[in-house]
Amino acid sequence: MGLSLGQAGDEALLRDLRVAALTDSPAAFGSTLQREHARSVDDWRRWFSPGVTLLWLDESGAGGGLGAAIVDAAGGCAELMSMWVRPDLRGHGVGDALVGGVVQWSQHRGLSLLLHVVEDNGAAAELYVRHGFQATGEVRVRPDGVRESIMAHDPR
Repeated sequence: MGLSLGQAGDEALLRDLRVAALTDSPAAFGSTLQREHARSVDDWRRWFSPGVTLLWLDESGAGGGLGAAIVDAAGGCAELMSMWVRPDLRGHGVGDALVGGVVQWSQHRGLSLLLHVVEDNGAAAELYVRHGFQATGEVRVRPDGVRESIMAHDPR
């Protein structure tokens, strides 16, 4: 089916995708399954604003991927905070569609984009570089000890 803009009513699909992402790649995200399972419908609804949540639906209408960005409090920058593609759909352009959609959304609003990528996730870093992200040289160490490189995308 393709790319879909997440909106109120998609909370269960968003939850299912996020839980699948953390089950598949727990070290790639700064959250836990326990935290995601504890979220309420209102918590999931808040993902849709301020920011963008893009969902990839496969040909059967099932969730196949997720890309979400949130605008920072100052309003001049957004963070690509969640990006995941179901393993059977990797290598088929789904990641490119999701990242490209978030980049297009940010450019339309004149927002810079930042993201944090786990240092040993070369495939994700390559995906982001294809869409104009550049490593800033900054590294963040999460409380769980995982090292993340910070990448930026300028809207110009």
